[in-house]
Amino acid sequence: MSKINVRNLMAYYGDRKRLPMGKHTFYSVLVPFVEVDDELCLLFEKRAEGNIKDPGEICFPGGHLEEGESAGRCAMRETEEELGIPAERITFIGRGDTVRGFANYTLYTTIGKVEYEDFLNMKPEETEVAEGFLVKVSEFMDKEPYVYKSEVVAKRDEFPYELAGITPDYPWTMGKWDTVIYNVKDISGKDRIVWGLTGGIVRHVMSQLAEAEDVFR
Repeated sequence: MSKINVRNLMAYYGDRKRLPMGKHTFYSVLVPFVEVDDELCLLFEKRAEGNIKDPGEICFPGGHLEEGESAGRCAMRETEEELGIPAERITFIGRGDTVRGFANYTLYTTIGKVEYEDFLNMKPEETEVAEGFLVKVSEFMDKEPYVYKSEVVAKRDEFPYELAGITPDYPWTMGKWDTVIYNVKDISGKDRIVWGLTGGIVRHVMSQLAEAEDVFR
């Protein structure tokens, strides 16, 4: 450390890319809108039952960002890989907002449009996706979801309080997390449950659509 000085620090940090501390994962999903007979819908996929992560759950197409890949490009690539809809056929609408998860992940959202014809002709990757389906936006706009509010806390039974110089009644900072649950019907009339992270994204996007409706009214 004796050879480190301010000049060295400036050389090291001057053009350095900002990175997360510790282990962190980056994901990106597409929030795909589809117009059916002038009715705006959202396209979802149901994970295959044999999927290792979250089998049978409903989500948007997406996955891990690859090295040097943009969030938008990742979302469209994953949509093509999972649903067989060519990335070049997906219309980029805009950048959605970002989810900062408590489990060391960041999830980017991209807003896009998928043609109804491409939805009808999609070929889901069977090992990952059981099916894709549409839900009218009005289904989400016309009802309030159930929201379960919880606190995110670390397990502290074995924390070395003496080593840290604190007592067991230390006022730890609590995280907050909403689990959003929608019970809706898809365009065929089948009951669907959209919940968890996907439900939270839907609720957020619905609030933005309501805001946009007021702006353009």
